[in-house]
Amino acid sequence: MINAMRKIIITGILISNVIVILPVFGDVNVHNSLELIAKKGNVNAQSSLGQIYMEGLFASQNNKKALYWLEKAAEGGFIQAQLMTGEFYYDGLGTAVDYKKAFYWFEKSAKQHDKTACGYLAIIYYAGKGDIAQDYKKAFYWAEKASVQSLNGEAQYLLGVMYYKGEGTAIDYTKGIYWLTKSAEQSWIQDAQLFLGTAYYDGKGVPKDYKKAAYYFGEAAQQGNVDGLIKLALMYYKGEGVPKDVFAAEYLLKNAMDAGSKKANELYKKYNLLKKSGIIQIRNIREDK
Repeated sequence: MINAMRKIIITGILISNVIVILPVFGDVNVHNSLELIAKKGNVNAQSSLGQIYMEGLFASQNNKKALYWLEKAAEGGFIQAQLMTGEFYYDGLGTAVDYKKAFYWFEKSAKQHDKTACGYLAIIYYAGKGDIAQDYKKAFYWAEKASVQSLNGEAQYLLGVMYYKGEGTAIDYTKGIYWLTKSAEQSWIQDAQLFLGTAYYDGKGVPKDYKKAAYYFGEAAQQGNVDGLIKLALMYYKGEGVPKDVFAAEYLLKNAMDAGSKKANELYKKYNLLKKSGIIQIRNIREDK
């Protein structure tokens, strides 16, 4: 039922994009109609056909064919297709990883103000991927472009880190924490959550605040992030920012161990020995309230 609804919705989008009436009954008809229009050079049809192959709707999923049609649309100046073509080369979908070609298409799209493409350029310059030389100033420039008035959490994270560390710009802890917080508010950006947790724990650039540190480590831990699980476990062991609770700490470490963390395994053994020796006093959360 869900797949059927997706097909109906996408068919509607395709019809709108291509500005022609396509037969909407039957996968083969939709695919053949789009391909006919795409072969005549219609960039909307080319982009839509690429997405059809990418998603496996109306046709078998095929990244190689998806890239072929997306790149055709990109060459015709279609911004979204330029971004997606860059992503295919960046991730090696339907082709070998090629950062040079990815950069080429991201730059095309970014110059037309696509925020996601700006973010990719920032990452490439920051890391110095492929033949692109590392350049913090350019990375900062594109990260800022990607972050302002957008929900690009990865770019906001990178911008925050660069302000915090003084990479490509002067150190500015206030702006660094601001952008890291913006990124962390998008719950799936675990790197930002861990960075903020560490900043508040160490008191670097912000007042030391164990409660906030525990909060951000906890946000990452809830997503199964191993570092978040370990850092929060240690705070429970020590009673920093949270009630001292050995049982909670062990639970978190076991979750990290289940994820394959050797560090968590070593810590679990260490604190278990301390507990058995009586050095660690076992308390229940309720006793600390």
